[in-house]
Amino acid sequence: MPNISLQGYYRTASFTNNSQKMKLLCLPHAGSGAAGYAAWNNHLGPAIEVIPVALPGRDGRLATPALTDMDRLVDTLLDELAPRLDAPYALFGHSMGAHVAFELARALRRRGQPLPAGLIVSGARAPHLGRLPPLAHLADDELLRAVALRYGTTLAPEMMDIVRLMLPTLRADIQLIESHTYRDEAPLDLPITAFAGIDDPAIPVSEVRQWGRHAVEHFTFRSFPGGHFFHTEAPNAFLRSLTDTLTKLGA
Repeated sequence: MPNISLQGYYRTASFTNNSQKMKLLCLPHAGSGAAGYAAWNNHLGPAIEVIPVALPGRDGRLATPALTDMDRLVDTLLDELAPRLDAPYALFGHSMGAHVAFELARALRRRGQPLPAGLIVSGARAPHLGRLPPLAHLADDELLRAVALRYGTTLAPEMMDIVRLMLPTLRADIQLIESHTYRDEAPLDLPITAFAGIDDPAIPVSEVRQWGRHAVEHFTFRSFPGGHFFHTEAPNAFLRSLTDTLTKLGA
């Protein structure tokens, strides 16, 4: 089974203590690592600890292929997480990470494990809306162009070596999403917060709002200036809103 690392300040140990800090488990978007989330520890306040969840194929685990099956990824995450859920925690995911976080929350419910205090999804269409047109089958250069066009990103020439290094992971992540079939279940009995970029070329605000269907009662929607990666374009406003959300969840 692929190794999945839970890194708080890049140390798993910080997740295993009995601190009553709110743990924010952060799942990455496609083709990306989660380590960058660690910087949020400097902005979210002393009551919150950010735990970047490093998946296969990234964050120092490039030798381990990324998984292309959502059920397998979630089962692997659950095996790693279940013994450690002894403190208040919330789940956050952007884009692909939002769908992984959602399926993780539903799997925790099926297993009877402690549920998160809240689920925070960002830059992702509601899961019942189905898949976007497929990209994973495209040749390398076509795939990079299609991803850049869909999500409104620019590939700087000086970044191309890193981009190509991560290309197998990006392709696997896209395949993960494109091969996953949504299964209807009861809404989650926990607060769901959905964040969206007003000018996201791939995920319209109207599609992000529909995450409310998956919450029994408490659903919050917030939008921000910017595109698909609005949380990096207007980080101060986003982090203030994230802190407010976590505070209301009990941080």
